[in-house]
Amino acid sequence: MSENVYFAGIEGGATQSKAILLDANGKILAEADGPGTNQYLIGLDECLKRVECMISELKEKAGLKPDLKLKSLGLSLSGGDELEIQQELKSRFTKNYSHLSEGLYCCSDTECAFYTVSDKGGVILIAGTGSNCQLINSDGSQHRCGGWGHLIGDEGSAYWISLLAIKTIYDHEDNFVLCPYDISYTKEAIFRHFKISNKAQLLDYLYPKFEKANIARLCLEIVKGKYVLHRIHLKLLFLTSITSFFNVNDDDEFYVRTNLMVFEMTLRPQNFEEGVCLPQYLTGANFIDPIKMKGKVDLCGM
Repeated sequence: MSENVYFAGIEGGATQSKAILLDANGKILAEADGPGTNQYLIGLDECLKRVECMISELKEKAGLKPDLKLKSLGLSLSGGDELEIQQELKSRFTKNYSHLSEGLYCCSDTECAFYTVSDKGGVILIAGTGSNCQLINSDGSQHRCGGWGHLIGDEGSAYWISLLAIKTIYDHEDNFVLCPYDISYTKEAIFRHFKISNKAQLLDYLYPKFEKANIARLCLEIVKGKYVLHRIHLKLLFLTSITSFFNVNDDDEFYVRTNLMVFEMTLRPQNFEEGVCLPQYLTGANFIDPIKMKGKVDLCGM
């Protein structure tokens, strides 16, 4: 393969995205951060505009010509689970952005996490702005639980935790559902994050100025509390999803990839094993710590 061949990949979330540029030998040439690329939140056209900006930044950092055309581009995007969406994304890319790359591969953000660490069967658990849980077998077949967005899902995600904290304050002060714990810190964190002085002012951010990522970022204020996480039941319901929806053969080895990009907090495999999951259901599991995987690229399955 020619040395002047380059590949790029983007892992896109609802809040932020990560881009990487590789040469023909798999050497990392450049990395870039970008805004969210979930097409359900910003639309396909804006999604592709942001992709173009990240690709341009990668080439600039690597010292490549701006008009250089990639050999192939992989887009692993939140909101990119369905085949129809992937086909429409490819169609618009071919029409308006074909100058960026000769080839294009689209998939959901769960697949990117899986193929980074293993070519065997695995369960992918994503707790970012939203949440998703997916089983990918070694034969390529898939089974999904969650990933349906903030109106009917996103359990265990930053958005879900933030909204639960907000609702707890409203319900308690309305004498609707009393919280058995002190709510003062959580209320202060909400006011501080949104820069408001009363609950009525928050309605602007929940309705006319709604931005899912902004609400999700409230977690960064909430986690500063000493005990708030336990009080709002940060249990990451994904592992319950595994035991409820996936039948895993104890004789099969599989991998559980934990990915908490938005939280920016330490939540490592032992936290799942000790505090969340039921070990008897995961006797064959190998937990992959994404922090230890940083900087490593496995092209198997790409």
